[in-house]
Amino acid sequence: MSEIAPSCEKMFLFCKWKGQRINCARYVKQIKTDGGFCCSFNCADLEKSFVQEKTEDTDEDEDTDEDTDTKYTEDETTTTEAETTTTEAESTTTYASNESELSNNDSSAQQLDSVNTTSKINYPDLIKGFKGASFNLCEKEAAPIIKLDGSKVLSKRKNKLIKKEQNILRTNIPGKTFGFTFLLDAMKEDMYINPWDETLTQNSHHGFQVLMHSPYEFPEITKMGTSVGLGTETYIALSALVTESTDAVLEMDPGRRNCSFGADKHIPLQAFKTYSKQNCLLECRAKHMLRLCGCLVYSMPVFPESFTTGMVTENGTIINNTFCTLTQLLCIADSQTIINSISDNEDIDFEEGIYCNCPDDCDDVNYTQEISSQKLVDHNKKLERETLCKVEYGVNPHIVEKNEDLNKPYCNIDFINQFELFKAVHGPGNICTDRSLTSKISESSLVHVYFKDIGVTKLSRDQLYSWSDIVAQFGGTVGLCMGFSLLSGCEIIYFCLFRPLFKKY
Repeated sequence: MSEIAPSCEKMFLFCKWKGQRINCARYVKQIKTDGGFCCSFNCADLEKSFVQEKTEDTDEDEDTDEDTDTKYTEDETTTTEAETTTTEAESTTTYASNESELSNNDSSAQQLDSVNTTSKINYPDLIKGFKGASFNLCEKEAAPIIKLDGSKVLSKRKNKLIKKEQNILRTNIPGKTFGFTFLLDAMKEDMYINPWDETLTQNSHHGFQVLMHSPYEFPEITKMGTSVGLGTETYIALSALVTESTDAVLEMDPGRRNCSFGADKHIPLQAFKTYSKQNCLLECRAKHMLRLCGCLVYSMPVFPESFTTGMVTENGTIINNTFCTLTQLLCIADSQTIINSISDNEDIDFEEGIYCNCPDDCDDVNYTQEISSQKLVDHNKKLERETLCKVEYGVNPHIVEKNEDLNKPYCNIDFINQFELFKAVHGPGNICTDRSLTSKISESSLVHVYFKDIGVTKLSRDQLYSWSDIVAQFGGTVGLCMGFSLLSGCEIIYFCLFRPLFKKY
């Protein structure tokens, strides 16, 4: 599934963070979601939060992973976190480009050399999907005599200097200029159409789904994703509501406060090191999926072996592995409504849903978003020039190290090579290729994700009444209504108990 998913490296035409051009392949990576493999920006590796398996050489688990705090924004008082997940991805590999020479092993150069130089247009493999594509305006014109020119095709080399970015990304200023901006290519020419009229997607539109969520949560993009259409510029303004609990809440009995902290042990999790409601619900769904169908769907995280050890299905079958057969996949498809229906009733049966004992988080961050969208208009071909890396950029703090091989560290080399091949196939000077590029850019999606306000709304969860509050409230109420005091209480005890005793003597 990872191999056949669209590539993040090809899907993101360019990216900007806080107004600076960045390498998309360095900051956007492939992750699992409930909808399959997706592209994610500024997220943590969920599987690093799993408990580590014990080895024979050690008696205790060793925590060798560094904490990866991939937070989207933070201010002086409260840190908020957000992650942007875009549907459909493939594993991303960062490449550098070198315009000075063409590699003999470069596939683009080889395809240029193999193109037939007759009046009949033969598309090489790299741009085979351009034939019949909606943006290809050259097919409507007469085929020219082809004169191949491969000097503009960029060599694609693996870059060992640039690695996946794991540092914290922060911004303290609201507005789209200081958020994450990216241009997405839907690659409609790659869309698979089968002759059996099968439904290959859960959506009924061309475009993307985008989800903003905590970087430490499993993204449920099919349930809560936001639709972004093609040929649009979309603004997604985020706001955060932070809830923090006081020490008085922490000291309360977990059964009374009806919420849990990460360090609480009264609701033990088998897979995750610390508690959160989302982690608890994910474990609960995975357990019931194993009990009902005996396997876990591929989009689920790879849980540690200790999570499935000793687990049996409803039929009493011991689960040896979580790989799904075709029959088990059909079982999961039929049980989706049950698995996603969470109930607080412990006596509920599988016909109504599943029971998960997962109280709310005592400390929590909730994100809200405001979305606006307009038709995309590429004024003065600005987006086109940025996509082809024809815009000069100054010193960028995100450059790892200056090197002669990093002439275009922020460019989508695959996209540039495609259109250089496209121009070579149709001949130099043919304006239909430029108009086709303009048409393709007009079908892309420009998205801005940013924070709306300079701060966040902060709520405090506290104990409503303590024993001292109850005593003070009782004394104040009785004193106001009856003129009652402690001295009056002593007198009542004297007259009720001691005075009758003294009268006998």
